[in-house]
Parts: sequence; structure tokens; C-alpha cells
Amino acid sequence: MTRALLLFLSALPAWGANPPHLDLELSLDPDTRTLAAEATLDLQANSLDLRLLPSLRLTRLAIDGHALALPARAEAVLHLDLAGAGPHRLEMRYQGVLGPLPDLDHKEVLAHPPPMADARGSFLPASSGWYPDPGKPFSYRLRLRLPAGQKGLAPGTLVSASEDNGYRAEYVFAQAAEGIDLMSGPYVVSERLIDRPGLPPLRLRTWFYADMADLAPAYLDDSARYIDRYSKLIGPYPFDAFSVVASPLPTGFGMPSLTYLGRDVPRLPFIRATSLGHEVLHNWWGNGVIPD
Repeated sequence: MTRALLLFLSALPAWGANPPHLDLELSLDPDTRTLAAEATLDLQANSLDLRLLPSLRLTRLAIDGHALALPARAEAVLHLDLAGAGPHRLEMRYQGVLGPLPDLDHKEVLAHPPPMADARGSFLPASSGWYPDPGKPFSYRLRLRLPAGQKGLAPGTLVSASEDNGYRAEYVFAQAAEGIDLMSGPYVVSERLIDRPGLPPLRLRTWFYADMADLAPAYLDDSARYIDRYSKLIGPYPFDAFSVVASPLPTGFGMPSLTYLGRDVPRLPFIRATSLGHEVLHNWWGNGVIPD
């Protein structure tokens, strides 16, 4: 049964043979809520309906090296006609100010909130318009820059991280993803690397606030235990990382290679024995796993 499942997953078309690829360099200052980005999108298409928040001001737009006049934008969707099926390369620079961290309840958090920034924690949800969204699944490389005292992540493989002159990190998601979720905050990061024969080491991390950092060892222990248990039952864990990330909002989200939990949730005595396993399992069922 397990082998049949793995054969099914390996045969999936991965959202098409040539999904778009987004290369994104992002600077975020949670204190001022300012965002500045450079993006390159490689794709094959005759035209493109690109989603980007109207409040983010374009400062450069080019297709295949040819600069275009910057359009006046009142709508979130930018329609671009491309010369032939391509491949094409779209280059963009943009900047703007994000909204503040609102006081939301759990249902409101689920209602597709806009990107928000705050020194207590920033959340830029997928498909909320903070990056140029091609409207179809895409792979991506994200280079993130934050001021000192902040750390951030997105789903995918951590390529590099540095705290010299602020925080810098690079994440790669090689599969076709439906979007990019970005989280940052004044996190204390705890890490454990686990060897896996024939596979890259598994990077387990907690991204907790300082007043809850004592919870990290138990969460790393139980994350490793769940991944080992379910890998034996289902098949190899699909990613090379799993992170438990504390949120300033009342969230309970699962994303590829991580879970994003409201900061009061991890201290609840039953979470590690119940919800944590549920979130780990989503990496086989729900996070990037699709029907053919």
C-alpha cells in the first residue's frame, strides 16, 4: 500500500511541465512596516494576469529586458500581453507600506487577511498580493532581509542564514507551490539536525518568543518522533525541514514544512500529544500534495 502511494505521488505532473519560477529579493522593516522588493518571473505564456497589491508602487517593469511604461494602478490584477509563448522574463521593482498588526479573532484570521507588519510579528499570507503572483503554481527562491533583532522564514529549503548587519536568509521551494507565506518576528530559534540515510539531513526548528523558548526541546523531540513514526507508516517525509513557528495572531495554520501557531497555543498541555502530530501529517496530506 505504501509503495503504491509513493508511485502515485512520484507520477504527479507537478502542476505542469514548466511552471513559472519567481526569484524574489525582499527587504522588510517591521518597525516602519515598509517593504521593498526586486522580482524576476520566468514563465511561458502569451499573456499574464499578475496579482500585486495596488498599494505597492511599481518602480520598474520590464519584459525580456525591455522596460515598459509604469501603469497607473487601481486594481490588484495587472494584465500584460507577451510576444509569443516565450519563454519570457518579467522584471519588477516595487515598494510600499504594509498594514499594521490588527486585533483579529481566529475566524477573521481565516478570512484572507492582507499582509501585515509589526515588530511583535509580521505575517504576509500567500495570495495576499505582497509578491507578483502569476495566478498559477510556481517555484520560487526568496532572499529575505530584516533588521537586527528580527528573524523570518518561508516554506522551503533553507539555503543560507546570517545575522551580520541584520538578518538575511535564503529559501528555495523547488516544487510548484500555490503561493508564498512569509513570517517574521523577534524569534529565538532552536535547531536540531537529524541524519537520514540516503536523504538530506532533516532540519527541525522552533521559532519561539523569548518567554516561551523553554518549550523548544520538547517540541523538537516530538516533531522528530512524529516524522519518524509517520515516515515508517506512509513513506519518506516530503521535505527537508519542519518548523514550529509562534504567531502574534490566533493562528493554527499548516504550510509546507512548517506550522504557524498562535503564541499561546504551544503552552497548552495537550498540544504536543495531539495537534502537533496533526500538523506534521499535513506535510503528506494537504500541504502541496495534490490529486492528479
